Amino acid sequence: MEGSSVSWLSMVCMALSGLLAVGTPAVLLIVLAKRKMFSGKALGLGAAGFVIFAMMLEQGLHALVLRIPVFMQNVWVYAVYGALAAGVFEELGRFVLIRLFLKKRTQRSDALCYGIGHGGVEALMLGGLTAVNNLTLSVMANLGLTDVLTQAAQGQGEAVTQAIAQLTQASAPMFLLGGVERMLTLPLQMALTVLVFLGVRLRKPGYVVLAVLAHAAVDFPVALAQRGVISLGWIYGWMVLVSAGSVYALWRSRRWPQAPGADEGCLSPAEKI
Repeated sequence: MEGSSVSWLSMVCMALSGLLAVGTPAVLLIVLAKRKMFSGKALGLGAAGFVIFAMMLEQGLHALVLRIPVFMQNVWVYAVYGALAAGVFEELGRFVLIRLFLKKRTQRSDALCYGIGHGGVEALMLGGLTAVNNLTLSVMANLGLTDVLTQAAQGQGEAVTQAIAQLTQASAPMFLLGGVERMLTLPLQMALTVLVFLGVRLRKPGYVVLAVLAHAAVDFPVALAQRGVISLGWIYGWMVLVSAGSVYALWRSRRWPQAPGADEGCLSPAEKI
């Protein structure tokens, strides 16, 4: 039926969204590799850190805490909890893995690769896979295979029907937002990683605390938007500002400070943050 088909423009936007989500970290890794700044160990640990601390441990806590009525009924409690949980799990997760496995490898290149690993896997899981799923449903719906999907869903047929309905009704540009969001989030993940690396390198836990608080501050408006308190337009404006600030912070980190006990050189302003 005409009403059940997904427009070609929507499908193009889905594909572009997936390319943005996956392509942004890939391009950054290619740039670092060409500049001989690639660290496979740091990249892998960053990816593992996101899966373990954000997708497993943090989500496990949410499954318990969000059953408590006050956390779902009071939007401000929900937002504060969600923001702090994200900050604590992701930043302390970075700190633990860096201390355990990268304590003697705290160069700027290690920090950047770790941040790309963390943010890249996040982009792949939340942006890339979503785009692939949307494209798959769209193609099958356009081929008239909706009944096949609902039968194969084993009791989730209604959910599949609703998902396809949303794909057919949404405007094409909306499908780009997922990829744009992942592209804007990656510099933040890299900048937060730099802070945690500096905390380990300079033996100053204040940097780690700053990373936790900064992460929570960024996520707080996003949590409010999830409950309809803030509009989507305001959130994307906020994300553009945060991303721009993160890029500036990464640029300022070019002059990497010496670790305590190393030969004194020209120290960066980052030591004085």
